[in-house]
Amino acid sequence: IAFAPAEAGESCVLEAGAGEHHAQCAAELLGVNKDALMHALITRTRQTPEGPIVSPLDVKSASENRDSLAKILYSKMFDWLVACINAAIGEDKNCAASVGVLDIYGFESFASNDFEQFCINLANEKLQQHFNQHVFKMEQAEYEREKIDWSYIQFVDNQDVLDLIEGKMGILELLDEQCRFPTSTGADLAQKLYSTSTCKDSRRFSKPKRSNQAFTVDHYAGDVTYETTNFLDKNKDFVVTEHQTLMASSSLSFVAQLFQEALDTAPKESKAFKGFKFNSVGSQFKKQLAELMGQLQVMEPHYVRCIKPNSLNKPMLFEGANVLQQLRCGGVLEAVRISCAGFPAKRPYPDFVDHFWPLAPDLLRDTSLDDRSIARAIVQRAGIQGHQLGTTKVFLRAGHMAQLDKLRTEKLHSAAITIQRHCMGFLARKRFHATKHAAMVLQSATRGLAARKELLGLRKQKAAITIQRYWHGYRARKAYAAARLAISRVQAIWRGRNARSTFERTRRLHATLAFQAIWRMRCSRKQFLDQQEAIAKFQRAYRCKVAKSELRQLRQNAREGTRLLEDKKVLESKCQELQATLEVVQNQRNELRHQVKEERAGLADRDQRLLEAQEKIALLEATASSAAASGLAEEQAARAKAEQEVVSLKAEVAAAAEAAAKAQAETERKMAKAQDYIQRSLAERSELEKKFHAMKDDLITRLQNACGQRDEARAQVLELQNTVEQQREQLALKERQLSAAAASVSAVANMGAPGTPQTPTANDKLAPLMTGVQRAPGMAKAMYDSMASSLTGLNLPMGVTRASGEDALGRSPLTPSSAASSTSPTVESELERKTRELQAKQQALIQEKRRTEEDRLLSAIATDLGFSRGRPVAAVLIFRCCLQWRAFQADRTTLFDRIIGVIGSQIEKQQESNAALAYWLTNTVTLLNMLQKNIKPASGSGSRRPVTTTARAVFGGLFGRSTASPSTPLSHADASIHGGGVGGFKQVEAKYPALLFKQQLDAFVQKIFPMIRDNVKKQISPMVSNCIHTPKGLSARPRTGAAAEQGANSQAAALSKSWGDILAVFDELLTTLKHNAVPKVLVQALFRQLFSFMNVQLFNQLLLRRECCSFSNGEYVKTGLLQVENWLQSVGPEYAGDSWEELRFIRQAVTFLVIGSKGKKKLSEITNELCPVLSIQQLYRISTMYWDDRYNTESVSHEVLAAMKQKMVEGNSSSSHSFLLDDDSTLPFAAAEVLGAMDDKDLYTGIPLPDALKDSEGGAAGGFAFLEKELRFSQPAAAGAAAST
Repeated sequence: IAFAPAEAGESCVLEAGAGEHHAQCAAELLGVNKDALMHALITRTRQTPEGPIVSPLDVKSASENRDSLAKILYSKMFDWLVACINAAIGEDKNCAASVGVLDIYGFESFASNDFEQFCINLANEKLQQHFNQHVFKMEQAEYEREKIDWSYIQFVDNQDVLDLIEGKMGILELLDEQCRFPTSTGADLAQKLYSTSTCKDSRRFSKPKRSNQAFTVDHYAGDVTYETTNFLDKNKDFVVTEHQTLMASSSLSFVAQLFQEALDTAPKESKAFKGFKFNSVGSQFKKQLAELMGQLQVMEPHYVRCIKPNSLNKPMLFEGANVLQQLRCGGVLEAVRISCAGFPAKRPYPDFVDHFWPLAPDLLRDTSLDDRSIARAIVQRAGIQGHQLGTTKVFLRAGHMAQLDKLRTEKLHSAAITIQRHCMGFLARKRFHATKHAAMVLQSATRGLAARKELLGLRKQKAAITIQRYWHGYRARKAYAAARLAISRVQAIWRGRNARSTFERTRRLHATLAFQAIWRMRCSRKQFLDQQEAIAKFQRAYRCKVAKSELRQLRQNAREGTRLLEDKKVLESKCQELQATLEVVQNQRNELRHQVKEERAGLADRDQRLLEAQEKIALLEATASSAAASGLAEEQAARAKAEQEVVSLKAEVAAAAEAAAKAQAETERKMAKAQDYIQRSLAERSELEKKFHAMKDDLITRLQNACGQRDEARAQVLELQNTVEQQREQLALKERQLSAAAASVSAVANMGAPGTPQTPTANDKLAPLMTGVQRAPGMAKAMYDSMASSLTGLNLPMGVTRASGEDALGRSPLTPSSAASSTSPTVESELERKTRELQAKQQALIQEKRRTEEDRLLSAIATDLGFSRGRPVAAVLIFRCCLQWRAFQADRTTLFDRIIGVIGSQIEKQQESNAALAYWLTNTVTLLNMLQKNIKPASGSGSRRPVTTTARAVFGGLFGRSTASPSTPLSHADASIHGGGVGGFKQVEAKYPALLFKQQLDAFVQKIFPMIRDNVKKQISPMVSNCIHTPKGLSARPRTGAAAEQGANSQAAALSKSWGDILAVFDELLTTLKHNAVPKVLVQALFRQLFSFMNVQLFNQLLLRRECCSFSNGEYVKTGLLQVENWLQSVGPEYAGDSWEELRFIRQAVTFLVIGSKGKKKLSEITNELCPVLSIQQLYRISTMYWDDRYNTESVSHEVLAAMKQKMVEGNSSSSHSFLLDDDSTLPFAAAEVLGAMDDKDLYTGIPLPDALKDSEGGAAGGFAFLEKELRFSQPAAAGAAAST
């Protein structure tokens, strides 16, 4: 209903149009006359002694009058609705006892607070005062009444706030006073409050700095600022008499009934009065609040504090600061503080004795004891400390009542079990005998019935099988005949079609082949001509390369083919004969003395004959004339004898020439045979290219062996230089001794006739044979070249080397006598003996040098060599030395045992040092990885062993066991495994000592890893024991102010000490492992086992110690686990892996301890959601041992415990130790997993030489220079190129 100003005066009228319609509708709904309603709204009647005076209202006053009618209608309807609800629920105001529920949200504080928030906060202040009086004052009054020892606790009282609001000249009275002035505003009210002494002098009242229409009240929950803009309008509640009279005269009984009671109870004024009555909402609210508090004073209140988790009204969102503010505003924290400081559990002595008498049943028989004495004895026997005994009640601290209830339940449970055991045994025996008798009767009848049924079934089955057999046979024969007929027809058709298509394909194929043959013939002819022309151009230049390739091919064929092996052995024996002959020629100087004595005197003693010859020569010189005749006679006799010897020597020379011719012919035949083989190889080149890769690998391996043998031969030559020099000095001395005898023999020989034919020398005999050997293919030529180079270095004769006919020593050719005596057995045996002695000395020198190098290597690895670019230097050093010394191919060697001994001794000395163990773990794993990838077991074929043996016999052997003379390696194999250019390094075929060394390294890995793990376990075991129980001195009671801050700091320090110590140990361990470059897979495995050990220890102690199964202890362990989780996240999965999963048992157990509302949880929720990995036995153990030392809550319900027990009985797993965990000490990794995860980067590059292996000048010592070179691997392309060249 809207109003408009009238044309004349200050009156108003209804707004035309919509206003008229709305007024008519309102009059009909209220059951009154429209004109009367409009008259009551736009006018106001005042009663005077002279009579009523009617005054018109302006638009604003009419609107306020309309709003007053609306308020009174709403108020009456609300009161009627409350009365109906009370009548419906059966409210009886005269009842002796009643239960009421008062629901109020709490303090309200918004950005803009109005009159509604002011009234709500006033109600909260009143209720908070009642709460303080009930909780604090009554509790302390009871303590005083019971006369127990307690300390008075101060609490905050809000009576001054209530005096400020509803006291005399308070805010409500000042508000009502301002409402009586029609022109008052919110600013006037604010200024009134600012200037009044009641508000101005109160410490709870303050004026905002930036507003003149607001004021601030310091409530119990905090400061709240109110805006006074709408206070006056919302506080006004005028009651107009005309409105009540109009509504009471309504034609609707409901409306008339609402206002009839107000007219009956209205006071009758005899004098003049106004047409309206002032009434305020604040005074009504104050009155109703006083009635409410009066009703609460006569009742026993119980409080339920509702906490709003967040201000956004969203699920799964918890705002800690907001909740803390609500708890502080509601006085919950003060209540908790009083409860913890006081005695929350109290019971009268009779009730306490009636309830807990099972704990001391013997005291009930003593009639001299009263209930107070019995209660004291019960508490003392239970071991409860800190209780108080009042005049009528016993007062217990938090948790004491639960402890007593548990002891009482255990007593009653034990007695009930004893009774149940006897009763159940009697019933079970009775039921068993009855069941046994009934079962025997049923079994006899059932077995007979079953036997008869089985016999009938067997008969039916046999008959059915017989019928089925005949029927199936008939159907099968019929189907087979039909299928056979159909298949025969289909086959005939298909075969005819195939034959025709085959004929057509064959005809086309023959035609195609004819065309292809012609085309291929043309292409082949053209290709052949082109190749022939190219071969003619490049043949001369290519023969050198082909010769090398043929040499390697012939060497391979000689090692693999038995026929070429026999040829090689024949050539080898001939070479040895040639070498023996050359050595005989070398020793001819010794034979000359014996020959001169035989020619002159023919005496047996060579020394005496030589002396006589010298005397005769001196006699001939002294007496020339007389000696001429005798000398001539002797010369003639000697000449005759020499002629005879020349004849025999010619025969021998002819035989030797014939043998040499035969040997040359045989060599030429073999050379032709080899050339024929080369031509066949060139013809089959296309087929050999398919097998190229297999041959390439074998070739590279052999080249490596040749390179290694070359290096050994070089070392041997260097060691034997001193021996050779000594031999040279001896030969020179012998030459000087025989110079005189040689001169005399030459003089005698020169006295012969000039036409005497020259005697062929031994060099002439050997010339054809040497030529044949030089032309021989394969291994023979290689051995010839090597021996020639060795003998040339020793200045020994090797074939015909002088153009003048002299031998290598500068002497004349041999005389016939010396040639005849060259085959003497004594000379040959002496030569063999000297050769063996020389070889023995060489081998001793080689072994001594190798022993020295091994000692230096062992002394080097016994020290901490550290790491180079992340590589363990010791592991790389051992591998490179063993590879260089060919230790992997040795059948017997002590190097591996000595290395294992050094490593084992170092581990035993430093088994308590994790750094040393980590250093050796990295070295052994790396060395094992290099052996795994670079050596392989030697093949078991028997054809390769003779070749290896022969090669070692020729080149001096690999490990000092060969008996052949040393020589230099092949001249063409100028490459080394450490940076060679032929093919690089390939997998080595290892013998049994190397494979055993590999197994010993694997055993060291399996030994060192548990040692590190056990060392860390010993270190953290006492710390883990402290991590399962809350340290003493930590209080769960809240504190305020500086005490709270200090307590929080001390608690945090105590909480983090044990866990921090463990994490510090883990940090140190991780730093050590990183410093020693331990593989990450081993680091992850180590931390998994350590966290599994922590899980087992913590979980077992939790199950075995009842004091650990508490709420506060669960929170303590949960805080420590949070620190562990943060540490694992900081470390990352790169080193920690999935170690967090190893703590799943203790994590779920702690979650179960700290979870709330355990009594409402079902067994399925516990086993499937909360604790899926825990067994029923473990859950039952935790549930029965749990006790809440903070909030005194209960464990799981009895139904859940019964279900757990039933499952344990059904599973037959009620062993007393089945709930404990076992520590797994097995290795959590496999060798293949570790080796597969390792990186081979930079393992085969050069390493810095350790100080122990350097010489005095700081350079590489002797045989260790190869360590600074890179170990290259062979590639397919490079190998192919090497093979082709």
